[in-house]
Amino acid sequence: MTLKNPNMRIVTSIILSSLVLFIFCQCSSSEKKSNVNIKAVQSDTIHRDIPVTKRTASYRKVKKTVEDFIGLESLENGFNTEEFRIWFANSSSREQLIVLKNISGKWAAEFYLLTYNYDTATNKLQSINKEVERKKPISSWQSFIDNLFLLGVTKLPDMSKLDNYQIGFDGKTITVEFANKNTYRIYSYWEPKANQDKVPEAKKIELISELLERELSFKRL
Repeated sequence: MTLKNPNMRIVTSIILSSLVLFIFCQCSSSEKKSNVNIKAVQSDTIHRDIPVTKRTASYRKVKKTVEDFIGLESLENGFNTEEFRIWFANSSSREQLIVLKNISGKWAAEFYLLTYNYDTATNKLQSINKEVERKKPISSWQSFIDNLFLLGVTKLPDMSKLDNYQIGFDGKTITVEFANKNTYRIYSYWEPKANQDKVPEAKKIELISELLERELSFKRL
């Protein structure tokens, strides 16, 4: 089912599809009570490309909660060299995350399998179980990273900027974060397979996902 109501685009662009209900329930109170320090991440020279749907207090609060639970620092202040985080979310309580880091000219990869645990009465996120596995590309780091850049992983726009992108209420969402010393970007694509025949950008993010699966030996949920 596709949605023409632009307000629903906020839902479909969230990293955690499994937190949609939580955000709807908490959105109103979060806007009033959450005191996320937005000014702090805007006071330096980092260029940030963050879609409007990801600037809300409710979204930022959920994102920070997830990062805290799994022990990741925000990338919004940049990264000393280069880092990618590719989130594969769906409607279940499980999610996959690929973290790629370039440290002193050497790349490293970690694969996360995340399970979200909620309070059954309040639907509030209580904890996240994580399984982490180090990965190496099947071909070589040079070939793997070169192919990612050739597919435009650092340059693709968010789906909200594409007029002809069909967005539904439920399904799988891919979110990419990228940071270096000067830049932070985040963008999402809902069900790129459903859009790849008509939207070139959806085709590219699907090819990026397939490249990650093939090189790092995992299957998307």
